[in-house]
Amino acid sequence: PEMLKLDLIVHNNLASLAQHDDPQKSAAWLRRAIEAGEKLVSAFPGSPRHRAQLAQLLANQGELAHERKSSSLAEHSLQSSARVWEGLSQQFTSNERYRLELATVQNRLGQFYLQHGRLPLAKSAFLDAAQELASVDLSHHEPATILSDLASIQNNLGLCYERMSQFDDASLCYSRSVDVQRQAMAYDPDNPDLQMRLALHKQNLSRLRSVGTQLESELTQ
Repeated sequence: PEMLKLDLIVHNNLASLAQHDDPQKSAAWLRRAIEAGEKLVSAFPGSPRHRAQLAQLLANQGELAHERKSSSLAEHSLQSSARVWEGLSQQFTSNERYRLELATVQNRLGQFYLQHGRLPLAKSAFLDAAQELASVDLSHHEPATILSDLASIQNNLGLCYERMSQFDDASLCYSRSVDVQRQAMAYDPDNPDLQMRLALHKQNLSRLRSVGTQLESELTQ
């Protein structure tokens, strides 16, 4: 077990170091780390720590595969990561970290589906991510971060609805993203990242309303 742990740590670190300079080698080292993680989970199935490590490695593999234009591996890795986080969140309901990690991967999976035009799957992933975040107790975490992430998911859901030509639903999601982002900023009003996100959400809402007004004007002419 100690050798497997060392194998996981070393190859994960090597993968991180090579990610930008040599993505192919980084992917190979990451696969080696995942193999070690899978063996640890198999040897200690009751250990949540090993499962959490594996879930994070799979998420990293999904991100790297997406960067390398390997869509099939990216989807499989993100789905696998989400399943592990979901299992942990269901088994250890008091540990909200697992729910936060699950929401992050679900949102990333939704973005992946959105980029590939698989809109029903993107919608489902965003809805799942929003549900997970909405159930988190803000008093136990950084509320500005949680709320801002929730606002971003609502914004992503709005983009999804807009591409599905469900403009009323899109407008509602954009409005929610603005409202929730404002709630986030109440905790940290001078944070430039939060301000930038609010501007983006407001821009999407204004753009959609402008398009709707233009279409209404054309129909009444």
